[in-house]
Amino acid sequence: MIDPMRDTPREDVPPAPDADEMPWPFAGRIDQIGTTRPGGDPLGERCIVIGRQAVERLSAAEAAMGVERSLDEPYVSNVYGWKRGNGMLNVATRWLLPHEPSDCRAADSSW
Repeated sequence: MIDPMRDTPREDVPPAPDADEMPWPFAGRIDQIGTTRPGGDPLGERCIVIGRQAVERLSAAEAAMGVERSLDEPYVSNVYGWKRGNGMLNVATRWLLPHEPSDCRAADSSW
C-alpha cells in the first residue's frame, strides 16, 4: 500500500529520506504506482500486489538509503518525507494470506 499524505504540518513529518529521492524498484513515481484502492480517493491510498522478490528489491532499495524493512514481519510500514506532496508518504507491505484474492480486493478488506 502506498498512502500519500499531502499537506502534513512540517513538524509531523518524520526525519526520513524524501520519497522522491528513494531509488524505488518500480516504474514511475511512487505515488502513482499500483491502483487506487477500490472506492478510494484517486489521490489517496494506492494498492499494488507484489511477490517476495519484489519486496526483497524494495527492501534493498530502502536499505541503500538507510531505511530498514524486515522481510520476516507480516506487516511493515515505513513513512518518508515528501516535499513534492508537502507532507509524507507511507509505504506498507503486508503478507497476502492463502485465502485472500491475489488482487487489491484483499487490501481493501484487510488493511
